[in-house]
Amino acid sequence: MPYYWMQLPSLSSYGTSFQNPRVVLERNTKVKLMRCLQILALSLQCCLAGIAIGQSLSSSDRLLVLVEGTTQSTSMFGYSGKASMYQSIGTNADGTISFTLVPGASGVDVERNSATDFTNFSNYGTKGFIPPGIYYLHYHRLDTSLGRIRHRLGLSDRPGAETILSTAPNPPVTRMALQFHVAFNDLASFQAHVSEGCITLSENNFMKLFPSDLFTASKSPLAVGANDANPLGLAGSTASVLVFVTDVLTSGKQDQQLKLFQLIKGQLKPNDFSNSTTIQTLRAKWR
Repeated sequence: MPYYWMQLPSLSSYGTSFQNPRVVLERNTKVKLMRCLQILALSLQCCLAGIAIGQSLSSSDRLLVLVEGTTQSTSMFGYSGKASMYQSIGTNADGTISFTLVPGASGVDVERNSATDFTNFSNYGTKGFIPPGIYYLHYHRLDTSLGRIRHRLGLSDRPGAETILSTAPNPPVTRMALQFHVAFNDLASFQAHVSEGCITLSENNFMKLFPSDLFTASKSPLAVGANDANPLGLAGSTASVLVFVTDVLTSGKQDQQLKLFQLIKGQLKPNDFSNSTTIQTLRAKWR
């Protein structure tokens, strides 16, 4: 049987069309690994987003609400302030509370000017602007007078009370029934009696600032005022929510208060909310 010798072509004769199997395998492995990492990163991002969106309240939470003011000369009624809510998420090693912004409840448009006396910016008296200060928040009442549910949240100097002492007028004036609530006209247009010292919001913005958990008995840290009915069965505390209202009329004061708020937020302990001495000290600094 004759023997034929045949020379095989060298690898270089294939030009660039030939690829080393090992190189191909490594390249494919890297591509697959990168795709897996991308999928993992996307999944983690979605997971974290879901956690943030799904963040809920607890009846043992402490809450802070900051109400800032925009320029007093604004011509757009319904936008004289912005409010944000912070929720406790645990305690630090030194016993101070760790707070985080409630998702969606940051810089929510509110009307904090008095519509009844819209041009008198120095009036903190009866039917005037809400006085700057640190207040307690409680559930005041369920308002169905307009054929829809409106939650009214009361502001007060003492837990569960209905009054605020405004020391700006001379002599001082006791303000009554100042609240957060949805405006009767949803702030669609200017009405002289839409706000008489209350902080009013559109319905959509009210639900942004105050999520539905706040009105769910098993989750809400709120309680009703001392003389208020409890249609929602709330079982929180009248000393679990503090509201900080800034001074936009005194030059430079709001900037100082915003810095002070960050300090206070980092120093509060659970018992401070119900400690009248601590609150009075904070109020003196706020003024």
